[in-house]
Amino acid sequence: IENAPSAVPCNPELLEVLEGELAFQRVATGLLKEASPAQQLLRLLGFDFIYNLELDGEFAGFVALGQRTAGSAYSAEDLTFLNAMGQITSIALHSTKIHQDLRRLNEEMRIKVEKIDDQRRLVSVLQSELTNSQEIAERSTPAIDVQRGLIKGNSPAIRSVMETVRKVANSESTVLIRGESGTGKELLAQAVHENSSRHEKPLVRVNCAALSPSLLESELFGHVKGAFTGAHEDRVGRFELANGGTLFLDEIGDISLDTQVKLLRVLQERAFERVGGSETLHVDVRLITATHQNLEQRITEGLFREDLYYRLNVISITLPPLRERREDIFELAFYFLKRTANRLGKRISHIDPDAIEALERAAWPGNIRQLENVIERAVVLAESEVITLKDLPADLLEQKKRLPARVFETKSVRSEPVRRIPLSDVEVITFPGSQNPVDQRLSEPEQLKLALAECDGNKAQAARLLGMPRSTYYSKLKKYDIT
Repeated sequence: IENAPSAVPCNPELLEVLEGELAFQRVATGLLKEASPAQQLLRLLGFDFIYNLELDGEFAGFVALGQRTAGSAYSAEDLTFLNAMGQITSIALHSTKIHQDLRRLNEEMRIKVEKIDDQRRLVSVLQSELTNSQEIAERSTPAIDVQRGLIKGNSPAIRSVMETVRKVANSESTVLIRGESGTGKELLAQAVHENSSRHEKPLVRVNCAALSPSLLESELFGHVKGAFTGAHEDRVGRFELANGGTLFLDEIGDISLDTQVKLLRVLQERAFERVGGSETLHVDVRLITATHQNLEQRITEGLFREDLYYRLNVISITLPPLRERREDIFELAFYFLKRTANRLGKRISHIDPDAIEALERAAWPGNIRQLENVIERAVVLAESEVITLKDLPADLLEQKKRLPARVFETKSVRSEPVRRIPLSDVEVITFPGSQNPVDQRLSEPEQLKLALAECDGNKAQAARLLGMPRSTYYSKLKKYDIT
């Protein structure tokens, strides 16, 4: 068609007409102003025939044909041909649209992938900076000059407790240790004693909850011959045995009110009489007590004397539950593993990463005592040198499913190397990625250096590789002047 306009004005009425019919053929008769919108369009453009095109069921445009060479009208056969051509054109338009959509989606996806890659690189940098910061912080954190005894762990919570022990150990003040059952209150009392000026004198322990009120009184203060049925001779009480040293009363919240009165007198006057006796005895004893109970609540209930509470609660130390010091679970687990394996004579050298993850995510209502029992059970049941998930109690695995992951982890435990601990009867340690095992006959400095080289200088990973806490690894590096 010659001189056809490149743009056609289209109003809503015309668009509605075009969408309503498949094809239009020009009618030459009649005035232009009296013609329908479609006929007006045909005359305006000089077209004889219009065939509409659809895309996904909607009007997308039209094919305009001029006058036939023979001058005759378009026939049904022509319409059939145009219908076939229109379908092909619609398919082509649909394919073009899909191609354009795919290109657009691919471009959007490319941009998103680039953003994700940027974020991954940023996370990697931040993780590296965090690891370096942790290493610097641990190296710069001054060691607490205190004998820990059997207290394990280096979490902020336990370090705070040991710092308090350092401050109060050499005082003569009474200490009240509070905490849930199984948190290690007796071990902490021992640490206080061993760091005090009385460490060369005895530490005498009494579990108040295990004795009846009458028996507890005799146990604490002693008795004279004939004081009661069965008292065939004089007996020295625990206060006398602890003279010059320390007396540790566990579960102090369970003692009777009568015993509380006598205990209060000892604290005030440092004097008492044996059961059935009249001689006043004087002692020099430092008292450490412990309880898992809410003493304030027991005072409200009339079960504990308020004046005794204030005498006992001069210095209060609260041991955190294991669920609040999860950083220490790894070290504690391997400590119990080594001790139990040696005692039972079993060659168990490490714990599977999945099992470590389960231990670190468990609820631990029984605290450290429960962890010790779980490890002993696993050592007994283990059929190889590795403790795996199947060696752990089923209820512990259910706890793992219910609890969220620990927030301080920055990567999956599965991606970490196998964590090992040195055992005297284990000949070699195999490092991930190495074909040759490290001979245990190598000196400790050589093993430390090799682990550091295997981990490309990452001290935290090297510590995990050797199965030791980072603080211990750093101490050994410092000891042997390894940088």
